[in-house]
Amino acid sequence: MLKLAVTAGRRSKVKMSPGREASLKPSDVVEIAVETNDEDYVPDKVSLRARIADRIFTGRTTRKNLDKLELDPKIVSVDVGRPLHPIKSPGDPGARGRSKTIHRTKR
Repeated sequence: MLKLAVTAGRRSKVKMSPGREASLKPSDVVEIAVETNDEDYVPDKVSLRARIADRIFTGRTTRKNLDKLELDPKIVSVDVGRPLHPIKSPGDPGARGRSKTIHRTKR
């Protein structure tokens, strides 16, 4: 399993928000932003989504493949995305807090 701790005085290449690693199963697909030290390089097991620059791209891979990216000498850094949840307005069912009713009056 991937260890995100500092190793031999060097920081881990793979970065993700605290607690995210524990919530992922090896087969879970994650969105990643990758910086490489080789132009146009995309590692095996990474599906390219969009190229941002010659050495930076976004893609998808599985949790278990993050271990391989950590060891890849052509990888500078990998940032693992986190899921976004929709923001609900106060009147939406399931929204937190009180719902607000707005009444219109006829003129």
